[in-house]
Amino acid sequence: MQMKYIAFAAGIAGADMAVKKRMEEALSFHETRPLAGGKLALKKYHNKGAAGNLLERRPRALKGIQASLLSYAVIRLLLLKKDSPALAKAGLACVVGGGCSNFCDRLLHGYVTDYFSFRFGPERFQKIVFNLSDFFVFGGAALLLRQAAER
Repeated sequence: MQMKYIAFAAGIAGADMAVKKRMEEALSFHETRPLAGGKLALKKYHNKGAAGNLLERRPRALKGIQASLLSYAVIRLLLLKKDSPALAKAGLACVVGGGCSNFCDRLLHGYVTDYFSFRFGPERFQKIVFNLSDFFVFGGAALLLRQAAER
């Protein structure tokens, strides 16, 4: 396993945690700050569930599922060989980094701080609030699917 991918995962988690802290301090609830001509927005949201508030009323189950998936990703990342495909290494590092930040939030606060939304596309999509970690988890999963398709 190459240490640069562990460092990359740690950097993702650290960057998102720093942005979350800044958003907690800078934004009040129900405050929206438009960006990019109103196409994007900063908005603080405490998500007690998974995506779309899934399992919001089952926090112990959600923590268990998240811990299991994150543990699996960490073990896979640690066990990768030096000659493993770069897409697998980068994908797992993104999933681990993003997953760690969100899991730490959930353990420490009982929710994940989200702060970024899109103001275009379907109305349902516009209601979703993301954080940086979410994008790394989604991107990492896409890299892993791409790498699997290339086999």
